[in-house]
Amino acid sequence: MLSVEVWKELSHRLTAHESRGQQFSENVGRPVYAERTPFQCHGIQSGMPKFGAPAGYGIGQHDPPRSLQDMWNFYEHIRRGIEELIATTYGKGAYDLLNRMRPSQPLSPTSRLDKAILLRETVRSYNGCHEFVYENDQWIMRPWGMSKGKRVPIPPKRLPYADNALGTHVKYQTPPRHEDRVAEDNLRNIAGTMESLL
Repeated sequence: MLSVEVWKELSHRLTAHESRGQQFSENVGRPVYAERTPFQCHGIQSGMPKFGAPAGYGIGQHDPPRSLQDMWNFYEHIRRGIEELIATTYGKGAYDLLNRMRPSQPLSPTSRLDKAILLRETVRSYNGCHEFVYENDQWIMRPWGMSKGKRVPIPPKRLPYADNALGTHVKYQTPPRHEDRVAEDNLRNIAGTMESLL
């Protein structure tokens, strides 16, 4: 569905967003992290594999790392990250999910709109959520996750992830603003600055 150029650019953007493109920490300190358990802290030392609480490691913030080797080996980390992004987890999972939502009309590799939808869903999937719903014969950007087997809206603090990675400005209103429509004439606000690569 997506070209090699799109996957390369997306890999760069996600690693820059997740870890500032760093496999190893340059910081020395003990930042406080208290999202899940009050007063929980994680120590970060210079030269250690970069750690993003609660569980991401390295340049791609793998959660969990496949092995200790994966945590320390920069090249293995990159290889695994690309493998997961495209073939085994996020890209494939986004493609399969979108086609299950609209089984009568599978995503088409000749449709720029379908490519933009797949791109944005892949980005949101990398963050552990989903971006689209298909209602009344129309794709709608309405980020969601799963809780206790049910579809639920994602927390507001997670909403900016896709915008930050793609350089877009979606407001996620219901009904959608004109600028947020999922339509061929609105590819820029779906795929952002990657729209020209589709």
